[in-house]
Amino acid sequence: MDCTAGRISTVHTNRGTIQTRCLVNAAGAWADGLYALAGGTPLGITPMRRTIIVPTPPDGYEPGPWPFVHDLSHHFYMKPEGHSIIASPMDEDPIEPCDARPDMLRVAEIADRLERWTRLTVGNIDQRWAGLRSFAPDRRPVMGEDPQIAGFFWLAGQGGVGILTSPSLSRIAAELLVHGETTLMDTDALSPSRLITT
Repeated sequence: MDCTAGRISTVHTNRGTIQTRCLVNAAGAWADGLYALAGGTPLGITPMRRTIIVPTPPDGYEPGPWPFVHDLSHHFYMKPEGHSIIASPMDEDPIEPCDARPDMLRVAEIADRLERWTRLTVGNIDQRWAGLRSFAPDRRPVMGEDPQIAGFFWLAGQGGVGILTSPSLSRIAAELLVHGETTLMDTDALSPSRLITT
């Protein structure tokens, strides 16, 4: 990326160069890295791995009426998903941005909890995966124009609820980008300026 007079001006890609006056940083776990490419000092957005399993359901098992279960210590959740359940140890392991793979110790941990805390027997695990949930230091999303690089707009750090919040935050971001303001909410609490130390 290039900046001219403190404003985003050019983005270089493997498919060519794009002249622009605006760049939206919705890069998830890579958001701080993208900011560094523009010449900014990272805000401290940290990717954290979350592991999930889908155990093979026992014969005759129907999870449909089961509730979402979340223990009070925040170290376990399970919920019905299709004809099975998904479960997670609610891990938040800091990790470099990557194509996350499940931590096998966490997989064993959640299988053990399922067997100890429910009547389920975990024989096989049909699926296991991991994802990255990115958090700003104060655990609030980061949205708005960067105070140091004009035209650099943040939409990052949604902390694992991006699927839930992205329709609303995207609409608000679009209003900010097009009109310079929004009537939908006060966005000061989400501004990247709160994370920039001088």
